[in-house]
Amino acid sequence: MWANSIFYIPGVCLVIGMKWFCSEANAEQLHWILLPTVRLIGGTTGIQFEWDPLFGWVNHSHTMIVGPSCAGSNFLILTFAALYFSFLHRLSGLVGKLGWNGLTLLIAFVLTVGTNAIRIIAAMHVYEMEIYNAWITPDRIHRALGTLVYVMSLMAAYVMIERMFEGRARRMSPHSTSAGIHRGLPPAIRISLVWYGAFVVGIPVMTGLYRGSLADSFGEHVVTVLIICTIVFCCFWGLQYIRTKMRAPTYVKSAM
Repeated sequence: MWANSIFYIPGVCLVIGMKWFCSEANAEQLHWILLPTVRLIGGTTGIQFEWDPLFGWVNHSHTMIVGPSCAGSNFLILTFAALYFSFLHRLSGLVGKLGWNGLTLLIAFVLTVGTNAIRIIAAMHVYEMEIYNAWITPDRIHRALGTLVYVMSLMAAYVMIERMFEGRARRMSPHSTSAGIHRGLPPAIRISLVWYGAFVVGIPVMTGLYRGSLADSFGEHVVTVLIICTIVFCCFWGLQYIRTKMRAPTYVKSAM
């Protein structure tokens, strides 16, 4: 771990720098991530947006604004941090470790644009559904839907990268049989959930304690994240349990 500590420093600086920049950035400054997002939405759904320097990309017929709050910058930072710090130690050599920094940033950017486009398209359709009442509000559905989409996307990316490194390990050690064998829920599932919870709950809590206040809606945000993450965890645990039972050998007692 200590041998890799010098390579963790650029990652930490990049995370802090991106977090500081994105938290203060306006629509013009986030145009680099808003533009490909609305282009992907438009290419998928046919919905066209108009650029507004103050708010971002606007669609008047659907009363939709894709602006700084919808840029997905926090997910970009989260994905970069989760992938970079989790897998850096598996790479060897100066070129490999430095290259992982740039490759992880590219993966995070592409994943953020795609995931955010899916989230916005889904939110647009859900918003038009007649399911709302005093408890089921558009804001709550929007928050729950966004959490679910982001959690599943991060989990998929983490599992994919994990399997890539496991395949690399098998090629380097062809006689090893331990890679990729998990008796319980795969670690990649658990770790990605921990990363998500720590980033979207832990960091805001520490920031709020430092500033001396938390947003009024933060409590509901925490409850939503915990519920969605628990549901996702239970679903994958149940699927893994069923899969284990189906693969378990059956013994037939022979007749005497």
